[in-house]
Amino acid sequence: MYAGQVTINCTPPFGTVEYYQSMENDAAKALLRIVRERATGFSTGKAFVDCLRIVLAKNSILDWTSMDKSTQHFVVADTKQKLSGILRTGCHVSLPLVKDKTIPSHLKEDVLRVGSQKRLKILLREMCEAFPGFESKWMALNDIIPLDNVKDEDLDMGFDASSLTSKDVKMVQKTIDMLFKLFLPLRGKTHGSSRLTAGDQNDFDLFTAFVLRRRKIKVSRWLHGSLGGHLSETYFMAKGNDIDIEDRKCQVGEQGIAEMCNLFCTKMGRGHPHYYPCESKDDEKCVYTSGASKDHRRHCVDELFPPPDREMDELLHAQFWTIIGWEDPCSEEERAVFSKCPFQCNAPEHEEAGDEASYCVLDAWHQPELKPDGADDGFAYVDGHKFECVHAVNTGKYHNIFVLDNSGSMSGQPWQDLLCACNEFGISRLKDGGENDLVSYVTFDHESRIFL
Repeated sequence: MYAGQVTINCTPPFGTVEYYQSMENDAAKALLRIVRERATGFSTGKAFVDCLRIVLAKNSILDWTSMDKSTQHFVVADTKQKLSGILRTGCHVSLPLVKDKTIPSHLKEDVLRVGSQKRLKILLREMCEAFPGFESKWMALNDIIPLDNVKDEDLDMGFDASSLTSKDVKMVQKTIDMLFKLFLPLRGKTHGSSRLTAGDQNDFDLFTAFVLRRRKIKVSRWLHGSLGGHLSETYFMAKGNDIDIEDRKCQVGEQGIAEMCNLFCTKMGRGHPHYYPCESKDDEKCVYTSGASKDHRRHCVDELFPPPDREMDELLHAQFWTIIGWEDPCSEEERAVFSKCPFQCNAPEHEEAGDEASYCVLDAWHQPELKPDGADDGFAYVDGHKFECVHAVNTGKYHNIFVLDNSGSMSGQPWQDLLCACNEFGISRLKDGGENDLVSYVTFDHESRIFL
């Protein structure tokens, strides 16, 4: 079959649920190949080899499920093996070497920016942007010690810094002593013989704060890039200019960090959207132009700030975290709130102190809900939204409906008395300001007649 160049399509047994899921995935992929730009291929040769390993492994065990989960598990496992080495040395080292007292330099490999051959290096300028409280102190220290010349790869913490159970205080003390011995020559002093001052101690504290935080940012950027790159270069995008997150006001376009994701989502609340690059060039070819209530994704037609360099899609909270493959940082209670419609009842009763706001009880991006025919179900329906609260109209206008018995038994004086009572009610409404009231009369005997 291979010599004849026959294409083999491996599918689950016909008639099973997995078979139809496989066909659905194939149809979706075929549609995307038509409407989206041509893929750029694998970022590196290693990425291709890793993908090939996963495909061969899945074929060997007859696993026809999606590649997405398998790829995510593989990337996470590979990242966990490398994490402890980068935390300790700032370099890639083999996992068994992390527990050794000394790691030879020839066994260390530079940490590269994901998708490139450039070494991952964190500059002083970036550190000042990330930690503005240290900016003035670090800049003053930089006049004495050029901090960018202190290579992160030269700092070996001496132990497995990723361990959560180790309580070896002596190893931490040795690391501080190692940093101090590295710091003194940069100040032009010798360990054990030079006279030290209070200024030296303060500068060492700043130096330690710099190199440790730089290692943290380096590991964080490598980690985010290795696990998909979605959070390595994040920035705030919105329909307005400012976003208030707790006590801080963020500008659109400002760089964000992963630790702020849950704060951002909590601030945005019910039904908030996330933005993700569209897989096609324009809305006419986008496959997410309808059925948003089911897909939880739709093409964005609003103006965004800062203006993106390509078309964007809107995704609901849960769908966004599923797409990027990261664990949702928010609690289950918050996720339940985020999935609901943000349409709010604006009745004056809710403005009273202590009264909670009333929102539509349906899911976000729902189809318009109409009031069912027949008996009242206890909900209020406004513009396709469904509310548990019901409010009387407070405009001062009334629709007065009179249902009058016009049968033979009401002829004569009873009928005149009935009309007189209706007229008196109408006069009293005019005196009370009811000039704009609506009045309807329904009379009946063996049939009914309506007069408006």
